[in-house]
Amino acid sequence: MNELGGLHKTLKYTTIFAFIGMASISAMPPFNGFASESLIFRSFIEATNLIQNKNISILIVLSLALLALTSSGAIYSAIKYFGITF
Repeated sequence: MNELGGLHKTLKYTTIFAFIGMASISAMPPFNGFASESLIFRSFIEATNLIQNKNISILIVLSLALLALTSSGAIYSAIKYFGITF
């Protein structure tokens, strides 16, 4: 991928479509991944308010933190891929 740098000059449409795909996978706001990921985050937050058991609430909060960490890793890797290749 390092040798492919600068493809945006010759492959303009591919760059646009790759950016759209990268933004969708990364759950950027106007794309489909954002809606599903925001609903998952919202359900975790609402579940912590509804569940009375403290141990389960802590488990839900830890799951939410793990999902946020995974999401940020996906964003980082997708942006790095796009930046190096195009």
